[in-house]
Amino acid sequence: MLANYQYDIFLSHSSKDKRIVLDLVRKLETFGFRIWVFEREIKHGSVPSAIEAGLNASRLLLIAASRNGEGSHWMKLERDYFLYRDPNNDCGSIIPLLLDDIKPSGIIRHYEHYKWIKRSKGEFSGLLEL
Repeated sequence: MLANYQYDIFLSHSSKDKRIVLDLVRKLETFGFRIWVFEREIKHGSVPSAIEAGLNASRLLLIAASRNGEGSHWMKLERDYFLYRDPNNDCGSIIPLLLDDIKPSGIIRHYEHYKWIKRSKGEFSGLLEL
């Protein structure tokens, strides 16, 4: 990953998917990825300022898309920030990850996306390229 970013990945998600997302973060960190995730990075102070700083400090945006996140204004703001940086996603800086059986909507439906595969008991085991 590029050294000029503090984080490799900014993980955009619904707080309702926190359990799944934190499992995903642990798995990605075993591969050496540095991840900005709300649950760890927001300690106190201004949430919008902390999110902006995290977006600025991250090379990629991983959108954990789910039914829980549909219509989320925060997730839209985070996506739009990266669209401003890379409007056509030429650098592949926006990666949609489907947590359930939704169809990507809006502009992200045109991007290569992945599905997080469920194992038994609701645990997640890996990625499937779609």
